[in-house]
Amino acid sequence: MPTVITTISAEELDYRIEMSAYNLIEGKKLWLAPGFFRAAGITPKEFMEKMLQRLYQEELEIAHADLYANSYDRGYVNIRQWRVFITRKPEDLSFVVQATSVD
Repeated sequence: MPTVITTISAEELDYRIEMSAYNLIEGKKLWLAPGFFRAAGITPKEFMEKMLQRLYQEELEIAHADLYANSYDRGYVNIRQWRVFITRKPEDLSFVVQATSVD
């Protein structure tokens, strides 16, 4: 019997990272299936780097909007730095992704 391997395209991966960034900003956790990294063809480190890039991009967009809306009140905007953690659940070997901001 042949083995079926599901793959995730680069466009699908970018979309998932973009949508995941919004959830991480809201403080939610992400659960990834056990074969996610293999199906996407990336390592957890590469995933974390892409996620950090997306979080930083979202912070810049928020800061830009905040600076534009409040340009008369203050002359600076605080951009948060993010940390991304990936842990593995021993029960089902799925991955949990969390992000915390450093203010």
